[in-house]
Amino acid sequence: MAHAGAIRDALGKLFARRRAGEETADRRSRVRFSRRHRIALFALLLAGVGGLLFRGAIATRRAPSELTPQTALFYLEVRDPLRVLEGLRSTRAVNDLLPDGLWGSALSERLPDELWEWGWLARSPMALIVTGMDWEGEVVRPHLALLWMTTRSEEALRRFAETHALALARRAYGTFTIERTTYEGVPIVGYRAQASENGFFWSVWAKTLMVATHPDALRAIIETAQGRRPSLHAHPRLRTLRRAIEPASSESASWWWGRERPSPIWGWASGEALALGARAVAAPPFQQEIVRAVLKALSFNVAFAVEFDNGEVVTRYILDLDKKWVKRYEPILRPNTSPADDAILCLIPRRIRHFTLYRWTDARELAAALEETLVAPLPEPLRLALTGALARMRQALGWDPEDTVAEALGSALAVVDTGDPTLLLLVSVRDAPKLAALIGKYFKHTGARVRETSVRGVSLFASEAHPERAFAFLAGHLLIGHPKQIEHVLLARERQETVGDDSALRARLSASDGFEITVSFEHQEMARALLRALEWVERASSMTIRTPDAEAAHRLAVRWPPSRRVSSLRPEGLWSESRSPLGPFALLLEVIEGRGE
Repeated sequence: MAHAGAIRDALGKLFARRRAGEETADRRSRVRFSRRHRIALFALLLAGVGGLLFRGAIATRRAPSELTPQTALFYLEVRDPLRVLEGLRSTRAVNDLLPDGLWGSALSERLPDELWEWGWLARSPMALIVTGMDWEGEVVRPHLALLWMTTRSEEALRRFAETHALALARRAYGTFTIERTTYEGVPIVGYRAQASENGFFWSVWAKTLMVATHPDALRAIIETAQGRRPSLHAHPRLRTLRRAIEPASSESASWWWGRERPSPIWGWASGEALALGARAVAAPPFQQEIVRAVLKALSFNVAFAVEFDNGEVVTRYILDLDKKWVKRYEPILRPNTSPADDAILCLIPRRIRHFTLYRWTDARELAAALEETLVAPLPEPLRLALTGALARMRQALGWDPEDTVAEALGSALAVVDTGDPTLLLLVSVRDAPKLAALIGKYFKHTGARVRETSVRGVSLFASEAHPERAFAFLAGHLLIGHPKQIEHVLLARERQETVGDDSALRARLSASDGFEITVSFEHQEMARALLRALEWVERASSMTIRTPDAEAAHRLAVRWPPSRRVSSLRPEGLWSESRSPLGPFALLLEVIEGRGE
């Protein structure tokens, strides 16, 4: 206490001296701040306090994934719907086929009032969830739920839902019944059509509007929101997988913004949850063994994210593989060269629909790893049965048990869609004589006579029983396809019209680093689908949408850059990135087109 009193007395004397104007040498030597400096410091202080408060506000707002059960089969979050619309508007496909501004004004004029009233929800983060499904014979009915995370009070949300959900039910069903229940203290309102089994239900909790096709979906969400079920947000692998598909923001300028900028769309598909739910399906013992093996093989999760970049839609996926399999395949699926330098590109014609290039380091190791993966989830009896089936398959091909095609293969395979009914296969070859002998054994075992023809100086071999499937060796590669397809390859090689001769495409491929690369040149069907979807919207809404005709759309689509997809193994699992004119939004075109029919 004596020390505390001494310190208090010393501080009192110090402040008294300063009030009396007795400045010490230390005080005179301090830096004097000008008025401008004091204003700048005050502004920085306010910015810091505001940043902390804003960060706290974000932290207290719950994400839709926190209300989603961890057992959900599918989850799709649109964190910023307006950013998604802006991104779509920035794509080259939409810019080319949809005139600027006209569609927005037409939509605002023609959209029914009861639907327009829901438009304010487009400013709120939302999520689509599949919590389960009902199996009735061959009919599958998923339990769908939509969540909107709003800033409105629960009372305001309930008033909105009471009015507009009722109007929506009248428009959709005509005559219906209203069900009102309460679950864990949370009211649930439902509308069931009298003429069918269709219906929907809604509820409000924590400033969140929830609409579902089945009350069980709402009950599962309510239980999760109240902490009685583990949430998807708390899944032990979710954070790691999202980090693999959502790169860190380059816009972070301050420490309170030093976090990943979320993609406008991200999602989650759970084979793990599907496997857990399907284990209860009744089946005979032998079928149960097969079902368990299949479910074990499918017990993985997939995370994905969608972004917009340079007029294209970028979609990234990560398949959550077991670390054991990542370690097993990583040295095999790690090509040593750039795909742009692969000689097989000089055999792929440029005028095709699409091609997929697979690359590996050792074909024998790859074959062994694939067989291990195939039999690993099986119980011992099924494992022995499958091993025997593989041996019998080799015998059916006319090969001895010790014959292995893998020893004769190189390190690349191209699957080419030329637009014909059959695919063209190109395989790099390490031992052409051995591979030719194995093909000869196959023909001899089937009793087919082999016919040899020459096309542009290259020998083609085909059985008389199946002349549509020919084999040829060219430039260290085996070509398997229709004779016309092989001739197409030869002509493109002579005229230097191959993928390897396309400098722009090779430049794009040089930046790709993966064991699987897919390139698609076919965008005409996508353009036609978009035009048909716009025509359906025009008919359904009585809007007038000015779009190019089919011929003009075809010319525009030809100029779009080819779609690309690259896949590689990463520590988190199997990673993939695709860049295309519309990405997964092309699926919406199919849905709209189906409704139009």
